[in-house]
Amino acid sequence: MLKALLIDLDETLYRPQTGMLSAGDRAITAFIAARLGIDLQRADATRVDLWRRYGTTAAGLEREHGVPQAECFAATIETVNPADYISPEPELAAMLARLPLRLCLFTNSTQPYSERVLQALGIREQFSTIYDIASRNWCPKPEPGAYDAVMSALELPPAEVGFVEDHVANIPPARELGWTVFLMRQAHPAAHYVLDDILDLGELLRREGLCESGEPE
Repeated sequence: MLKALLIDLDETLYRPQTGMLSAGDRAITAFIAARLGIDLQRADATRVDLWRRYGTTAAGLEREHGVPQAECFAATIETVNPADYISPEPELAAMLARLPLRLCLFTNSTQPYSERVLQALGIREQFSTIYDIASRNWCPKPEPGAYDAVMSALELPPAEVGFVEDHVANIPPARELGWTVFLMRQAHPAAHYVLDDILDLGELLRREGLCESGEPE
């Protein structure tokens, strides 16, 4: 059985249709345009290219342009107000609270942003730990070092760790470590299970015998 569940944040714990991630993307594009002195069209193309090659745009900006990642995050996604896009999800909070597992956030975003998103969803108290990008020395998924850092902090064997993620590129390293992988809304050879909705997680875990069937202690 699993003992801990690592859950991604953006578009995993809330639906993609909210528009919140797009708001963050717009803020990042504007930051790149101003910081690098290029037009918005080139800045947006740069944002996507760096994200695809480095896991986060911030990591790419730091490595290719010397922009500190903390500066990028502070000027972009940390300026987005989650409450403008998402609201409390009592059903999600109840489902997570019933899981007899250690729930941890495993995100490529920062602690301040993560805290605000979890608070806006009304699920902050369900998570014991936030493994944000700064806690991993700014090492983003899917770099193996990000997973190794979390694995070390958990102090559990890989077979007792589950991982819920929406981005396909981020799941092969988890599968290679021996984690049980849940992918949102799409199938992939590296995923053990597909979740159409995060609300289905509790039922799936119990049906597959991956956690106890009763209430958490």
